[in-house]
Amino acid sequence: QSPEAIQQQIQTLQTQRVAALDQVLTDMIDEELVRLEMERRGLQITPEEITARINADLARARRPPEQPTPAVPPPTPPPGVTPSPTLPPTLTASEFETAYQDLLQRINFTDAQYRAYTEAILQKEKLRAALAADIPTVQEHVHVRRLTVGTQEEATAALAQIRSGEKTLEELAREKSLDLTSRNAGGDLGWLPRGLESPQFDEAAFRLQVGEISEPVVTPQGFEILQVLGKETRPVAPDQFDRLSLRRMEQWLRQAREDAGVRRELTGDRREWVMRQAGIVGRGQPAPLGSMPRGF
Repeated sequence: QSPEAIQQQIQTLQTQRVAALDQVLTDMIDEELVRLEMERRGLQITPEEITARINADLARARRPPEQPTPAVPPPTPPPGVTPSPTLPPTLTASEFETAYQDLLQRINFTDAQYRAYTEAILQKEKLRAALAADIPTVQEHVHVRRLTVGTQEEATAALAQIRSGEKTLEELAREKSLDLTSRNAGGDLGWLPRGLESPQFDEAAFRLQVGEISEPVVTPQGFEILQVLGKETRPVAPDQFDRLSLRRMEQWLRQAREDAGVRRELTGDRREWVMRQAGIVGRGQPAPLGSMPRGF
């Protein structure tokens, strides 16, 4: 290889390592912010919860592949009878001990390190649930059809075709929409509560009347033309609620990171720890995020 090619490879490697360092640092800060917010809210993760989570994870890893769905569906429970929830898989005490020790040996973690790592995951999940507690489970929805294109010129031309009757929004969405998830359905997004799409989308969609078609709306996805097919108050679907709770958690983390009290300077053992995670120095064994130095 030429000296220029070698230098380019070195620069690429350095860039990757700096990016890794930045990601590890962000993960560390997020973990500490979550821990502090858990303390502020009086939320805790018990040792029993940590053990149960590790047990369930190990049991799922050992579970055989799921059997094909039977041709005959299971019988519907009688009216008023709630079916029993499916319990998470678990291992017996002896199975757990064997599987857990094997895991620790394979990944070269101590019990304390892995439990700290699991605790950090559970803390984030519990805080996410707490933040989602005020999301209404029944709220206003809009049934929307969308056409997404890449430029203002394309959006203007498409809107002219729709208003002249040359093409319908559904036809144009099938032909050229950049939103591949709804393209085959003619841009039909189904029923949506606020918060699943961009703020620009929500502002336009919830302002439109049923049957009305919007002017081009600039969103992070491009230029969108929306048509509202219906409006009503209805329960939030479980998968949509999960997405809303994830977005609520992401929003909280962004705001928490921007707080003036969050310091990104690393010194001493914190800097060395992060550099080991990024692979910039090789002394010692990498530790899980859950065992990061405290004190941010």
